[in-house]
Amino acid sequence: MKKSLLAVALVLTMVFCLFPVTARAASDVPEGYIPVSTPEDLNAIRFDMNGKYFLTNDIDLTEALSKGGSLYLANGWATIGETEPFTGVIDGNGHTISGYFSNTSLINVNEGILRNLSISGRIHSVGTAGGFVCVNKGVLVNCENQIQIDVQDAGTAGGLAGNNYGIVLACSNYGYILSYKQGSIIGGIVGVGYDGSLISNCYNSGRVGVGRMGGNTPVRYNYAGGILGYSALGNVVTIVNCYNAGEIQSVQDNSITGFLSNDAITVIQCYYNAFGGTASGVALSEASMKDSRAFAGFDFDRVWTMGTGDYKYPVLTGACPHVLNHTEATEPSCEVDGNREFWYCSVCEKY
Repeated sequence: MKKSLLAVALVLTMVFCLFPVTARAASDVPEGYIPVSTPEDLNAIRFDMNGKYFLTNDIDLTEALSKGGSLYLANGWATIGETEPFTGVIDGNGHTISGYFSNTSLINVNEGILRNLSISGRIHSVGTAGGFVCVNKGVLVNCENQIQIDVQDAGTAGGLAGNNYGIVLACSNYGYILSYKQGSIIGGIVGVGYDGSLISNCYNSGRVGVGRMGGNTPVRYNYAGGILGYSALGNVVTIVNCYNAGEIQSVQDNSITGFLSNDAITVIQCYYNAFGGTASGVALSEASMKDSRAFAGFDFDRVWTMGTGDYKYPVLTGACPHVLNHTEATEPSCEVDGNREFWYCSVCEKY
């Protein structure tokens, strides 16, 4: 398992589509996809958890979630899939969901694909939450979180996913992830990584903090990391080609991972701004953070480019990465059909 996961991680660093994601017109919805253009359309995803959905414009939830709005509930947005996982596809088409407010995530458990989507707003979490999903067992790709997550109790939170068993690829977090309760686990991208968790080509720019106790002493018995908050011993977790530029406030001040004593966590070519932190990655000076040559292993031809304006660190180009699943050749028999050896990309859905 360790060898196969690491091999997948290395493949992901090399194989990418050549064209960035650009929003398509409403009339250009791919065959087999259901167009989503209103808050009500977004809410209707919960009635077909295996469907394929395509955003045709930005969606502002502010009015719909307000008192008297069509989707109003006291705690804000009701997570999609409280009793069953989402197994379909949501393609944001480069659009943004704004005005999000809830005590939990957009989707509870994801076993499908979320891609090309941004989200902004606020979550007052009472358990496990991420900007997009509470638990990811599928694929999050080309997603950007701008939600601030406030952990109200001892819980788990990540910018993209609270708990991750799957793949988080080419994603970014700008939202603050904050907790003031003992026992919290928080990460800029993922809160807790479980066996099979892969985080590749991601970055965090938001503050990840576990609060302070009457001064400058951080709340103890918490874990906080710029990319990953925690992974228990025995879980195989791989983090490759990621960086953290956000301020980390915790007892250990870990800039990439919040728990370092787990030998099963593999950190490959990851970097952090050396304003603090421990060595779960390569420390870079402020000047080096703005120089592409300092990020060895990053693909600046297709995947990354240097930021402009106020943000001078590397940013993602929006290129579409492939997640390749290999199937061995099998001989036919009287009972079953045979097949040739093939690779299938679960992101672009092509062989």
